[in-house]
Amino acid sequence: MLELNELGMLNCSQIKTLIEHEHFPDVAVTWTSRDIQNLLQKSSSRAHETNEFVKLLKEKSNHGWSFNFQLNDDTLRLERIFWISRNGKEKYVQFNDVLEIDATYKTNRFGMPLVLFTVIDNHGLTVLTAGCLLSNEQFESYSWALQQSRSYTNLDPIVLFTDGDAELARATKDIWPSAIHLLCRFHISQNITRAITSSLRDDLSRFLNDFWRVGSIEDVDEFEMEFSTLKSKWQATESYLRVLEGKKKQWAFAYTLDHFVAGVSSTQRQEMVKCQIKSALLSNSSLLRIIDGFDVVEKRSREKLSQARLSTKFSPSSMDPLINDVLPSLKNYAQALLKTESGMSLSYTCVVDDSNGEGYFFISHKDFPKKFRVVRISIGSVEQSTCSCRKAIWLSIVCRHMLCCFLHNNILSCPVSMFNHRWKSVCEIVDVQSAFIDTALATRPSTEVRGTQGMSEDQRLSELTALTKPVLHRSIGTESTFQLYKASMIVLGETIENNLHMSHSASFDLEEDIVRNPLRAQCKGRPKIGNKRYISMAEQLQSKTKQRGITCSSCGQKGHNTRTCTRV
Repeated sequence: MLELNELGMLNCSQIKTLIEHEHFPDVAVTWTSRDIQNLLQKSSSRAHETNEFVKLLKEKSNHGWSFNFQLNDDTLRLERIFWISRNGKEKYVQFNDVLEIDATYKTNRFGMPLVLFTVIDNHGLTVLTAGCLLSNEQFESYSWALQQSRSYTNLDPIVLFTDGDAELARATKDIWPSAIHLLCRFHISQNITRAITSSLRDDLSRFLNDFWRVGSIEDVDEFEMEFSTLKSKWQATESYLRVLEGKKKQWAFAYTLDHFVAGVSSTQRQEMVKCQIKSALLSNSSLLRIIDGFDVVEKRSREKLSQARLSTKFSPSSMDPLINDVLPSLKNYAQALLKTESGMSLSYTCVVDDSNGEGYFFISHKDFPKKFRVVRISIGSVEQSTCSCRKAIWLSIVCRHMLCCFLHNNILSCPVSMFNHRWKSVCEIVDVQSAFIDTALATRPSTEVRGTQGMSEDQRLSELTALTKPVLHRSIGTESTFQLYKASMIVLGETIENNLHMSHSASFDLEEDIVRNPLRAQCKGRPKIGNKRYISMAEQLQSKTKQRGITCSSCGQKGHNTRTCTRV
């Protein structure tokens, strides 16, 4: 029981219940949970828990993991620690176009928030790439975490999804200025509910329906007009709507659909990963169990990946001859999406649009003829076709409207070039990256290692040249494979450098208890300093922006109200 408590799998109340009912059912209980807690404190060996956690990550580094941490210079207590797995490096280099970052809580007894990094692979699966424990959720901590991600991968994300945390947004703008920062629509809905429930009360559900109807409008001009109408209709929420209007390019479909997001509009995919990690964690769990959770997630990811590969290989053909030729060239995830679009395209009609010129068509549903999409097709280059729904951009597959238009114009095959490279079954990205990662990080049998110990430098150079030359020739064919080859070589060079020279985390003698346990972190919110509440820089700037729009009803001046007016 003591060992289970150290791992965070049993708390004091559960131990008390087990002793009462399982071991001494006939003995009258004269002690309480507090007595158990005092006993555990005397027998506990968790004083060196953080040092054991760092040692575990050091052992993981022999299997391709990388990690770094930062200590308090005065107390040598852990403040921040970041780690990334071998599989995480590989997947991030391949699929850094869409990254999700979110923090979760109550995963360890020190109260440190656990920040997770996830991407979406070419099978549509969510892959956990890296994790980070922080002492707080301030700008400096998030900046350090993002900088560690950059140093280990040498790649910035193209599109980033977060929950809207102001400090994380500042860090993103500072460390990854080129990244397109989008907000999770689920968290926006939660924030709206908290902010305006008291103002609307029974009308909250009607307001949310109106808000998300406007937020889902895909045309920019229509969105702007409808959002203005929304503010006029719900005047009680106008101040909060102004805040959201300033961030409209980060959540409104009219703007976000201009970017490839792999069909993502929230961080809900990462919530499934959090559930897997936290399934065996309690608020008093050991730090070591967090890595166990990572191992469980990676194991399940490998199982899902094997199933996805088999599904791709044995996927049945479609009844639609328009997509039969392209299906074998796609992964199972893209095949399922395309089959769905193909089936739905049969419910649409196509009409020539003479007002815009040649090649424009109106596509409308048979049950809703007044609602239509505009498809533009160039008969000479079908792959350049566009649709006003922009699914070819944000999901990078052929939409139902295009398929309906292809059928109307007797186009017999859907071009495979209209699909994102990640959705294709023959993906050179995987081949190139896997070759480098496997060469650099794969664990080889001991017989091979003993056989190469007696090699000369020339022999080693010849063997490495023979391994990399075929991949090198395949990588220079296109610009995308060249850039991946270059990024992979950088990752490989850093991996070798980390093996040759001890990193910051290994600069300490881990056999000695030098990495001390962190202090218990403050929960999310603004900690109190003295008698006044601490306000972050982001909140100060937001307050100043709000104050500029305030007008005093007594003196008519801006920047204050009647209560704070000095002229009254």
